[in-house]
Amino acid sequence: MSTNTTIPLPTELILEVLGYGGRDDVYHFAQTSKTSYELSVQLLYKRIDLIVAIKTGALDRHEKYNVYDCVRAIDLPVGFHSPEFWTETENAEAVVVAHLRKFQHLEEVHVISAEEAYSSDCPSYAVLSFILKELMYKISTLFLEFYTFQRNKESVEIMLEDLRSHLRDYFEEIEEAQDNYPPCENFKNLKIWVTGPSPRIIMRGVNFLLARYVRNLETIEFSCRWNLEMGLEDDWGWNYLPPIGSTTTKRLVLEDKTDVHVRRLCRRIWKRWPNLVELELDCGPTTPLHLYAQLFHLNDLRKLHIAFPYVEWGEVQRETMSEEAEYAVGFFADSPLTLNEVGVKYMNQDGTLSQTAIFGLIHVGGDNDKTPAQTQLIGPELWQGKGDFLDVHALKKVISYQSDESSLLRRISRYIQVDELSLDKFGIVHTDS
Repeated sequence: MSTNTTIPLPTELILEVLGYGGRDDVYHFAQTSKTSYELSVQLLYKRIDLIVAIKTGALDRHEKYNVYDCVRAIDLPVGFHSPEFWTETENAEAVVVAHLRKFQHLEEVHVISAEEAYSSDCPSYAVLSFILKELMYKISTLFLEFYTFQRNKESVEIMLEDLRSHLRDYFEEIEEAQDNYPPCENFKNLKIWVTGPSPRIIMRGVNFLLARYVRNLETIEFSCRWNLEMGLEDDWGWNYLPPIGSTTTKRLVLEDKTDVHVRRLCRRIWKRWPNLVELELDCGPTTPLHLYAQLFHLNDLRKLHIAFPYVEWGEVQRETMSEEAEYAVGFFADSPLTLNEVGVKYMNQDGTLSQTAIFGLIHVGGDNDKTPAQTQLIGPELWQGKGDFLDVHALKKVISYQSDESSLLRRISRYIQVDELSLDKFGIVHTDS
């Protein structure tokens, strides 16, 4: 256990105590003495915005404190999040790569790509190429965010295909030279968010790019989000899951609020990741419950979260929306799954907030064929979050198809102020309902 000459406490204990504070607490502690400053560097630089750190010279100033050894996670914005750096810095890509090579204990990389135009000469290409060739065997977590628009979505697809071809040639050369590329044994967590007019197609390109790295993943998060720039995507891109599955993956979070192929998606989920223990699946508020039946093949599944199925409502009226959520929970409680928790997310009256009702499930009996197991519900515990304009958009479409005498419209109107649902409240003006 190491000690310091100023504060009469072990260094490890000081860092543990500081770890319970916020960044401001650590910053104020750093100003009390030179020793405190040196200790604080280990926490203040544990996660950094790499572009900000390079532009301000913070890494170079603190190199005497071994700051490169302190960094565990980096955020790396590429494009309009930091346009002046990429356009005004000479050999910006080479500068970033040079810094990335100095981090010896890096665990997580978060790339935010939002460029005006994509190509094999753009910064995103250079950054991703370096990460996929030289960092994947070091890091445990990769988080990729892509933001695209109608004007550049085709160039993103071409860039991803070019990068895939480049990597294929790179690894073929390694194999021909009989060199051993280090195994990616540390890589356990993958997170991909794509926002744009055709997110599934971009997601598919990214997943094919990462196919060689996904065999040992433990947690995966995919998010396909539409910006409503050109309406909702209507293409063959539903087949965007990784071409290779993994028996080691225990947790999957998947958001695709307009997927009309939910049954097929659920089938691919259990085929790819048969040993899932936790699944958060948000296919939007218009997915009927029976489409989730393919998930019944997940024998190890214990935790499941879904969106409330507004298009399919039970006949029994209850007093609150959280009690209505029991209808959806009952579908899974009566299934072959042995779940311990089911969460159902629904929206507040005008859609600006969301509420998730969390139910615990206790299974009693079932020791033999004569006494089948009985499932008891506990809860719900309520979690509140922000609303989602995609949920509002989908529910508005459902409502627009209903007549004034529709029983479904009457049920929805019990809890939703139909006339108050508006994308304008999210800063979005979209005339298509």
